[in-house]
Amino acid sequence: MALVQIVSGIIEDKYGRFLLVEGGGGEFKLPTEQVDAEKGEQPVDALRRGIREKTSYVIVNPLLLDHHYDRGYKGDELEFFDFYAIRGSGVYVSMKISRVRWVDIYFLRAMQNQFPQNTTDCHRIDLLFEHKSTKQVSGFSGLNTAYARY
Repeated sequence: MALVQIVSGIIEDKYGRFLLVEGGGGEFKLPTEQVDAEKGEQPVDALRRGIREKTSYVIVNPLLLDHHYDRGYKGDELEFFDFYAIRGSGVYVSMKISRVRWVDIYFLRAMQNQFPQNTTDCHRIDLLFEHKSTKQVSGFSGLNTAYARY
């Protein structure tokens, strides 16, 4: 059994909207990326790379919200790193751009209620709501700086 590291991002823009990317089945979901551990990639770098490759966006101030383990359906051990970050002003040129959608926080809650079987995204949305009450940066969620900043 292999250890597979997966990062996810709750990415907020300056208008308080959150990023969803199109998945393989055409559904929109929170962005995730597998860490390239063979190359020594760190989770936060995998998040930056994944967002850059899928959307061409730059992210700033990533905060680690949660770190946990689970078992994959093939028996692999999964290590999850769930981040919150702000969309920066820069962009990259990317040939792998996915369709994206920016949604408000109420859409996320509705998505969570509509697809409760997607326990991974539901957990991440719960994290966002849990920490949304600690606004510290004007115009952004500004999650609590007690969390690990990368």
